[in-house]
Amino acid sequence: MEYINTKITNQTPAFLITLIFIFFILAQGANAACTYNNSLVGEELPFGIVINWTTSEEFNNEMFIIEKSENGKDFTRIGSVKGSGTVKQTKKYSFMDVNAQQEVNFYRLMQIDFDGSSSYSDIVKIDRSLENKFSIVHLSSEVITDAIDLKLNSTESGVLDFEVKTSNGQLITKNRQQLILGTNNLSIDFSTFKSGIYKLHLNMGNEKEILVLRKIKSPEKPMASTTSNK
Repeated sequence: MEYINTKITNQTPAFLITLIFIFFILAQGANAACTYNNSLVGEELPFGIVINWTTSEEFNNEMFIIEKSENGKDFTRIGSVKGSGTVKQTKKYSFMDVNAQQEVNFYRLMQIDFDGSSSYSDIVKIDRSLENKFSIVHLSSEVITDAIDLKLNSTESGVLDFEVKTSNGQLITKNRQQLILGTNNLSIDFSTFKSGIYKLHLNMGNEKEILVLRKIKSPEKPMASTTSNK
C-alpha cells in the first residue's frame, strides 16, 4: 500500500492528528483479506467433514483459522492452516473436521495477516446425512513416532477390523477390536515400522474409513553421563 507523506508539527490540530491515525489503522486493516476463487465448500465423508477453499491472490497472509458453529451465530476455533504470505497465484487449502457429530454444522474462515489484522469468509452450512456406525472423534496426530491413539464413537456394538498398509498397499499388520456402544479407545504401535507413509484401514460391517499417516524416526534420547570418583 502507499503511505501518505504527512508532516506533523506542534501546530497541527489535535483532531487532525487523530484523523490521520484512524486513517492509518483503517488502511492497514483493509489489507487483511485475500481473494477467494469461490465460496467455502464443505463435503461430508464417512469419517468427518472436509472444508475446501481456493485463493487466487494473497497479501501478507499468515494463516487461516477454521471456526465452527452449531447455530450459525456462535463460532469456536477448531483448527488452523498456514497461509502463503504474499502470492499472486492459485492456492488450494483443505481442513478435515473429524469431530462433526451434529446433524447441522456451520463453518467459516478467519484470515489473519502477519500484522494481526483479520477478515472473515462467507459461512458454509453442511447437513450430515450419512449414518455412521462409528466415527473418529479424536486423533493423537497424523505424524507418528511410536504409536497412534484414536478415540472412536460407536452407535452400536460390533467388531472393528483394522489394517496398516504401506502407500503401495503392502500389508504390515492387522488386528481387530470389540467396540461397545459409546466411546472406545484404540492404540496401534508403530514403533517397529520404518519411516514413511502408511494407510490405516478401519472396517466395521460395510462401513470403511482410511486414514493416511506419516511415521517419522523417534528422536534419540541423550545418553546419561557418568562420573567416577578416584
